[in-house]
Formats: sequence, C-alpha cells, structure tokens
Amino acid sequence: MSEAHTVTEQLLDAMAAAQRRRLLADSLLDGFILKRVDLDEAKTILRGIFGSDPTTLSLSETDEGVDVRHADSAFIAELREELRAEGRDVR
Repeated sequence: MSEAHTVTEQLLDAMAAAQRRRLLADSLLDGFILKRVDLDEAKTILRGIFGSDPTTLSLSETDEGVDVRHADSAFIAELREELRAEGRDVR
C-alpha cells in the first residue's frame, strides 16, 4: 500500500469520526432557531444579552435563521424567553 493511500485512509477515518462526534453532540443539545438573522447578527444579539457567545451556533437546515444550541435546557429556556421579550422571532 502506498504512503499516499494510507494518509488518505487516515484522513477519511478522522473525518468520519469527527462527523459521528458532531452528530452525537448535536443530539445531546437543546435549542431553538433564531429566525431571520445571520450568524454575525446572532452573535451580536447573544453578546448583548450575556456578554459572550455561550452557545453553539450554525445556520439552520431550512435556511430560516440561526440554530442556537446549548447542553443546559434551563439556559436555553431562559435565553428563548429573553429573546422573545426583546421581540425576536424564535422557534
């Protein structure tokens, strides 16, 4: 087996393992979609509320906003209510 083939196999294995870890982590996180914003705007909004980016952010699969995730369900519930109180569209 060539060295390039071995390196390619190792890279593919590492990528597959990273994907499995990401999918597992996503399933353990609670969250919501902050609608009609992009990633930068979502970061700015969250910094305004908590002074930092305390969550995992990604574009929603349906492209309707930003998917906000965190392992603490109570934190997510508090954040969701705070955003709604500010008039933000949250699903």
